[in-house]
Amino acid sequence: MKFVYFILFILALASCNTNNTVKITGTITNPDGDVITLNVPFKTSRDTIATIQEDGTFKAELEITKPYMATIINGDAFVKLNLVPGSVLNISFDGTELKSGKTENVTIEGEGSESSILLLELRNIQPEENIKALLAYPAPEFDSKVTSHIQTITDKIDEFESSNPGYESLTEILRLEQKVALAQYYNYFVMYHARFAPNDTLPVPEEFKTFVDAIATDNYDAFELSRQYKGFVVDQTMSAIDDKLTQDGVAEGSIAYTSKLFDAVVAMEVPQIVKDEMGNRMLGSYTYEPDSIKEVMKTRYTEIIKNEEYTNEFKALLAKLEKLQPGAVAPTFAYNDINGNQVTSEDLKGKVIYIDVWATWCGPCKGEIPYLKAMEEELHDSDIAFVSISVDNDKSAWEKMVADKELRGYQLFAPNAWDSEIIQNYAIRGIPRFIMIDKEGKLVNANATRPSNPETKDKLIELANS
Repeated sequence: MKFVYFILFILALASCNTNNTVKITGTITNPDGDVITLNVPFKTSRDTIATIQEDGTFKAELEITKPYMATIINGDAFVKLNLVPGSVLNISFDGTELKSGKTENVTIEGEGSESSILLLELRNIQPEENIKALLAYPAPEFDSKVTSHIQTITDKIDEFESSNPGYESLTEILRLEQKVALAQYYNYFVMYHARFAPNDTLPVPEEFKTFVDAIATDNYDAFELSRQYKGFVVDQTMSAIDDKLTQDGVAEGSIAYTSKLFDAVVAMEVPQIVKDEMGNRMLGSYTYEPDSIKEVMKTRYTEIIKNEEYTNEFKALLAKLEKLQPGAVAPTFAYNDINGNQVTSEDLKGKVIYIDVWATWCGPCKGEIPYLKAMEEELHDSDIAFVSISVDNDKSAWEKMVADKELRGYQLFAPNAWDSEIIQNYAIRGIPRFIMIDKEGKLVNANATRPSNPETKDKLIELANS
């Protein structure tokens, strides 16, 4: 009898493990890289969960204790899934198509796939026009178009819920995300309509400015499970604190402002997960801050952030930045130019190197191009190498812009975009980033002034003549 009980215990244990397992298999045509990673809303880092075989197939198993939305990623191609304990999913897609945003040929099948199919269908519901075109409409037409778009999505969620009981938590979060999306549309209209429709004299409706106030910021279950809602709550909370500090006459960018910002977040009566996100957002500007502000951040960040992943990331950033001090040997680079020829930092030794890390989708990057072109033309015969390194996802977009704008200097392309070595080696969190290296290959400034700053040209000339 004891043996029977033992067998029953083992079977029960196996059953529990099976119920908590998610099995994912798939086939990828034209994969964008050789691994599958998983991005979940309550982690910042991605976990590699599978290797893609030569025939494009992959398989992975995950242990989870509750349903949540996650994203499987292959390079720049991604599919959003709702992972449910016990589900068995099979996915197929063309990496090239999905990378460009085409989702019509993505298929999701298998046990427990219903909610993931819903997410795919919602992704396929796109506005009839892009955001710039929408923002150019007069307020009544804009309002009609965006509310109609959101209503189409809401109707799809309602239809799913009526025929798939048991997904109330998911559909509640999805409806909340649609409210956030609508609020963001109105917010964009308030901020940018005048730019895209300068001749429109109609005033912006007051309800456009206040719609956001109707969305609660204390749904902490949704905060943990929805990146969109999490970002919204952090944005709103930071904005409220900023407004208060401005009303109190505290100058933004000052030591006092940073200190009072920390004080405000420390005093907030919210769950720790909210403070963790607030603190992590605050640290996002660390590399661009003056030393006085950096010192406040380094001294006080543990007062807010208790998330070990975030604190370890910041410690790693500090260690990396310590190696990027003026006078340190500059990290090397080796990338192909627009003609397919490799250019390395070693090739350019003996010259001052001025690096521009940029991308075609980056507005501020493109804003610096005229200044960079003019400076390169003026200093062309000096001992200065002007090196532009693109971290674009789309190589063809980079090639087209280099040709169309007749960009000069060394035009290089860094594969892997935001995961490229130049991004990692220089701890870059935002672009454009400019880097200045002396003739000996030592760092002058890993976060140098931009071409539009007159001091840049003077410094380059000084280094070239030294």
